[in-house]
Amino acid sequence: MGIAELTRDAGGTAVASPIPPPLLDDEDFIPEHPFDFDGLGLALETSKPYYAQVHVPDVTEDDYAGDQLPIYTELRKTIRTAVNINTKWKPRRKALEWCFVPEQQLASGVDFRNACLALGARPHVIQARIQHQLFTSNIALPEPLPFLAIPFPEAFTNEVLMTAWELGLRFCKYLWTWPGIRADLMRDMLSDVSLEDFRDAADKLEKAGLIGMRLGCWFFIARGHDRMARRSFSWSKSILD
Repeated sequence: MGIAELTRDAGGTAVASPIPPPLLDDEDFIPEHPFDFDGLGLALETSKPYYAQVHVPDVTEDDYAGDQLPIYTELRKTIRTAVNINTKWKPRRKALEWCFVPEQQLASGVDFRNACLALGARPHVIQARIQHQLFTSNIALPEPLPFLAIPFPEAFTNEVLMTAWELGLRFCKYLWTWPGIRADLMRDMLSDVSLEDFRDAADKLEKAGLIGMRLGCWFFIARGHDRMARRSFSWSKSILD
């Protein structure tokens, strides 16, 4: 389950609803149809025709209390650092390391996995959402994620295998470890397969909405825009594990 959104009833008491809280401000937009951000609330590109300027009630630190409050604050701040287009590489790298390398801790002592679990979110779902946001924001990393970063989640394995077999799984594993890898470097990674097989796997994965390319760079995006635009789509519910 993703993080539930906190709204207020007639008496002013905070109550939970099925929609996760946005981590950005009121002026940010979401897709036209209800979309489960699993607590990230990261704005997607608004230039696409199926996105509309829909107001989402802002959920702030005032909606959390006790131990959840500092966890929410740090998770939000670090993820925004990781995916903000204006973040410089050094702080982005540090933020991504916290998000993807197990047991990495912030100054407060909190690690990514436990922060997600404390707020009711599955870590690999949030990590996949971060990968998708890097693609959406056209942020190609200049180097791979750290060597000790969490490997490609098992939750996506069957879906990838059904789409493009073992070659597709190899493809996605490389993209997971290096979001925004250049196409020529990706081809070098799979130089043992024919160009025809390489293109066939890439085409199948892209049509399935599992990978995407921006300016000659490949990303694992987990969920394509067409799928996300459906009225019944839920980011967390679409990932079964």
